[in-house]
Amino acid sequence: MSRPVKTPTPPPGSMAEVVRIALPLVLASSGNALNIFTDRVMLARYSDVTMAAAFPAGLTLFSLACLFFGTIGYTGSFVAQYVGARRFRRVGVAVWQGIFLALIGGVVMALTGLAAPLMFRWFGHAPEIQELEVVYYRILANWMWVNLVSCALCSFWGGRGKTWMVMCFNFIVTLLNIPFNYLLIFGHRFELPGGWVVAFPELGIAGAAWGTALSGLCGMLFLTAGFFSPGARKVYSTASRIVDFALFRRLLFFGTPSGVQFFLDLVSFNTFVVSLGRISVEVLTASGIVFSINSLAFTPMIGVGQTTAILVGQSIGAGDIPHATRSVSSARKLVIGYMGFMSIFFLFYPDPLFALFSVSKPEVLHLTRFMLYFICVYLIFDGLFIVHGNAIKGAGDTRFSMWVGTLMSLGVYALPCVGVFLLAELPAVSAWLGDRLPRVMLWAMWLICVVYVISISIIFYLRYRGGKWKSMRVIEDAPDQ
Repeated sequence: MSRPVKTPTPPPGSMAEVVRIALPLVLASSGNALNIFTDRVMLARYSDVTMAAAFPAGLTLFSLACLFFGTIGYTGSFVAQYVGARRFRRVGVAVWQGIFLALIGGVVMALTGLAAPLMFRWFGHAPEIQELEVVYYRILANWMWVNLVSCALCSFWGGRGKTWMVMCFNFIVTLLNIPFNYLLIFGHRFELPGGWVVAFPELGIAGAAWGTALSGLCGMLFLTAGFFSPGARKVYSTASRIVDFALFRRLLFFGTPSGVQFFLDLVSFNTFVVSLGRISVEVLTASGIVFSINSLAFTPMIGVGQTTAILVGQSIGAGDIPHATRSVSSARKLVIGYMGFMSIFFLFYPDPLFALFSVSKPEVLHLTRFMLYFICVYLIFDGLFIVHGNAIKGAGDTRFSMWVGTLMSLGVYALPCVGVFLLAELPAVSAWLGDRLPRVMLWAMWLICVVYVISISIIFYLRYRGGKWKSMRVIEDAPDQ
């Protein structure tokens, strides 16, 4: 009898190892991007107003939730370092601390729905858009706990490098989200044998929110079943020793700076989008389309960034720094290749993507194409920022990320965008520029965006090259008792 042939293990830190771990995460991130993309396409086909409302409302919710997502997601670094140190029975309790934080975050996010009318009134969008923004925001805010708990559960597999489970979770959510959204946005009636009728109401933008919430709940239940499986309970203690106040404090100490940086980065981006939206409804609609297209390039690279953090964390736990540096180098090459390809694609062949949104107004199409050119300029730098940022944070260098991220997000991105808008409202500036004012504002804000992405990418690369992360560690030194 012939022996089964074993699959060779990729060399540590090689491109093959990075791709093996990253591919499921890239596919998972792509599934999430496909969710966002198809939701936007459906809403754009339903009406221009719902499309214009869903983008800022969803982005605002995610921006506020990023403080929790960034902190909870850092559970994966604890899992990775415990696995690298071969302290497997600490893995389950680390994930539980993330779950506890997720439940707290879910309550906080639901409460933000009370302030939604005031928040969107302050954004200054048209009244009919504000009303839809509030509806969309409140439904998703009430169900945000599901996404936060799923984030904590994903760290159980992601931190161990078992990324296929994260991929399966995202595929389940995507496969359910698309039909749920379609049925609840547009409404549908099914006639069954025996005279039975199943009717889905036409809910518009509310249907998009409910479809997203229900598909997320199904995905969370799938992860929960895996977390409590017999093998997981036996090896990783997922059903015992769930309370550990010292570990919870360590998660907050190292994870909160990561969450703050993620939060401020998204808040600054949201400020940018909201400022664009105040120029005109056409600009707001075009920005929703162009960032939906951009997600096809950006979102998969999040998977490569997560892989970088996993491999660096495991290498730190095992005391194998050369493995970490080789992994980062491989991830960098992968990002440059992919982002370079997408830049060329967006620059020379974007029309098939535009056609999916059924844009009827020539002005919106022109603005979308104009904005996409700026994205092509910074795509590669954005990918490098993801790789080097995740590398140093995976080791524990989160406070540098927080302080630099705060200064750059506010000082170089958000505040200059607000300054452009305030300057444009001055009578002297308005009179001087006349009809050219909206275009000048658009140019100024996009140039600010490009400068921000390129600058922060260079800063994090220099921090990585400095090597301080090599001496860091997030898990405690004491062995298991």
